[in-house]
Amino acid sequence: MRTATPTSRLWTPSSGSVEVVLSASPDPTCMVGVWLVGLEEDAHEDSGEICLAELFGDRLGPDGSTVRLGVKAHHDPRLRTDLADVRLPMDATAPHAYAARWDAAGVRLLVDGETIWTSAQVLAYPLQLMIDLFEFPAGPRDPAGYPRTAVVRSVTGTTGG
Repeated sequence: MRTATPTSRLWTPSSGSVEVVLSASPDPTCMVGVWLVGLEEDAHEDSGEICLAELFGDRLGPDGSTVRLGVKAHHDPRLRTDLADVRLPMDATAPHAYAARWDAAGVRLLVDGETIWTSAQVLAYPLQLMIDLFEFPAGPRDPAGYPRTAVVRSVTGTTGG
């Protein structure tokens, strides 16, 4: 049996700002990511992504952490993938704010209120916020090492410029 489910979009801004405060997992086999992603209703357009942060556990520490951020084109022919791995003097296993501001002028990505990366690329279509924790195990999994965790402390957003 199939039951039709109507589409429900709770918050899918085409411009605005979002900030996520989180503590990343220090586990070297994990990555926590925060993205704004197009809805991909047409597989060849409106599928771009603003990558606020990808935090790999093996690149985090008390003396500094590497944050991957930028724009991913995916299948959107109007965009080009432009990512940067930025080493910052912070321990990303402690709470930090990862933010994006985007509009018709482009994208700004911030960490703890400081602009880290900018682009003139425009994603002027509805985007959905995604936050996820991935595990990339290199070998057998030890049940004693679970659960893997990252902590999302807050999410705030605004629509429009």
